[in-house]
Amino acid sequence: MHHQTYTLPNGEHLTVVDDVLYGIDSTDNVSSYDRILRIPSRAADSYIAKRGLTIERMDGSISSCLLAFPSGSRMLPTNVLLHRGRLFVASGVALAAVDLPELSLSWNVDLQTGADNGLHAIDNDHVLAIGDFDATLLDWNGVVRWATNIPGFLVPPGTINGNVLSIDDDDSQTHRIDLVHGRVMMG
Repeated sequence: MHHQTYTLPNGEHLTVVDDVLYGIDSTDNVSSYDRILRIPSRAADSYIAKRGLTIERMDGSISSCLLAFPSGSRMLPTNVLLHRGRLFVASGVALAAVDLPELSLSWNVDLQTGADNGLHAIDNDHVLAIGDFDATLLDWNGVVRWATNIPGFLVPPGTINGNVLSIDDDDSQTHRIDLVHGRVMMG
């Protein structure tokens, strides 16, 4: 079971777990999480990808929830981002923003091909999601500012230098994207 642990600015600890064994409607797991947040998506109707979130509070109490996604497979270090008190989690084509430490769903959106190749904080109020063949820039409220397709299967990690994302494809060709306008740049 893959997991990542973060220390929040207030000293509390957040653990994100790829909970592949949790059965959404199973009575065996009823007390495992305080609540389940089902993330809707165009991808499917059933919930197969599960990410458990647990916060260990300073007073010793624990809060938890399960993010249930209709698509995706295992959790990757590249598709989870903690930024400014919000956790961004991608699975399949869905991206969810969870406010911390409340563990409440702020918003969710479907991306073109997902974000398995990276989630990046851009400036202080944007998130860049890199999929297999595309990149999408979203603002803090989940509004898509731009989305662009890339002619190649992208391979993480990409690098950001100023307002330019550089990322290679599986043929070792480097693609450069203007992060302000979402345009693929030549050369």
